[in-house]
Amino acid sequence: MKPRPFSVYPFLGGRYRIPFSGTMINLGIIQSEVVIGSLLTVKEALPKKRVNTPWQAPPLGWVKINSDAAWCSTRKKFGLGTIIRDSTGKVLGSTALPIYSSVSVAVAESWALERGASLAKQLGCSAIILESDCLAVTKALDLKSVLAAEINYVFDSIYELCSNFQLYKFSHTHRMGNQVAHSLARLAFSLDNEQIWPMGIPESINHIVSADIQQISST
Repeated sequence: MKPRPFSVYPFLGGRYRIPFSGTMINLGIIQSEVVIGSLLTVKEALPKKRVNTPWQAPPLGWVKINSDAAWCSTRKKFGLGTIIRDSTGKVLGSTALPIYSSVSVAVAESWALERGASLAKQLGCSAIILESDCLAVTKALDLKSVLAAEINYVFDSIYELCSNFQLYKFSHTHRMGNQVAHSLARLAFSLDNEQIWPMGIPESINHIVSADIQQISST
């Protein structure tokens, strides 16, 4: 029997796979809730496998855009965080954006990537890597999967923005490699409007950026 799209199928080991355009994506190592549109929800019951992968600098001539979305249940809003860095770890720009919305986590994560691509366009970047710790979204973008309508329109906007760059690609990282974007997303909880730091980062987060630079300098 041909599987229906956007369904969740258990397999041996108690993990899950999700079909994207005929390709099965293993989401077994994801602990937090993953939502694709309003049609798919996966909650991983097993303990998360910790992967301590630090931030990796992009190749020379590329910039890396790290984005993240975080939910504040007490204030009922999302925070979106984005940072753009070059191959030396130099910050080219960062943003923190509060969003009052009840959309799914995947839509919010996609919005964060969209905001990052938009900022990179404003900065005149030519080769970009859009990176997030949301595996389902980065994989779906990479495979150009057709998903629920509420997320497809965000994907379409991302692809349209990416057409302005000479080169682009999507990348998944683990939380440790996305700490700056995550901190920016949480900072957005305390904001009423988007805040942009051209060529910089909030002072409260600077120590994380410095640690990332030190890490790439030692490798």
